[in-house]
Amino acid sequence: MKSFRANASVNSCPQLFRNCIAYLFTSPKKRHKTKGFTLIELLAVIVILTILFTLIMTLIRDALRDARRNQAYSEAYEIHNAIEAFFHEYGRLPLPNQEDHGTSTGWYEDEDELTAIYFILNAREEESGIPENERQNPKQIVFLRREAREASDEPPLRDPWGNPYIVAMDSTYNGIIELESGNVRAHTSAIVRSLGPNGRKDSPANVIISDDIFTALEQ
Repeated sequence: MKSFRANASVNSCPQLFRNCIAYLFTSPKKRHKTKGFTLIELLAVIVILTILFTLIMTLIRDALRDARRNQAYSEAYEIHNAIEAFFHEYGRLPLPNQEDHGTSTGWYEDEDELTAIYFILNAREEESGIPENERQNPKQIVFLRREAREASDEPPLRDPWGNPYIVAMDSTYNGIIELESGNVRAHTSAIVRSLGPNGRKDSPANVIISDDIFTALEQ
């Protein structure tokens, strides 16, 4: 390969980049005979490499974000389907508080309440100290299992960003669940909500365009 003299005023940035690559793959003997790069040329290459690194990191960040959102959707519907299956089996919902039956829509986001819901769906009510005659899942059917979370001692009903899922159940059994504003409802027995990556509860008036993740919503 013939030696070359790079001139920043003549060569374009892509040409400088090709020259650097060629220099790196030149044998040590030939490289010794090749004159070095100017400071401007090295700075130009650094800028190009920085741009490429930024683009790659952006793609990786977007891929991780999409993967977490997909995981949250999957987990939310898994919880939702477990509640539906419980309802079809027993004809009632796995409400953490028995007195909630027949009252207005129950929204559960407290860690203790979510754990109680999980224990009911996971046939582990005995761990909560509930007497056998008061257990809501007497058949000991496992409707929901989160082994990975249990193995890591994490609360089982948390989203990929570490925030508790919010679970709403139709405790009035009229087939409708309304959000706080009343402008969004679902003809279903349960809604599972993730607060998304920002971890904030967006305004109910903007839930459809918010970053939150819902199951079974309609306007």
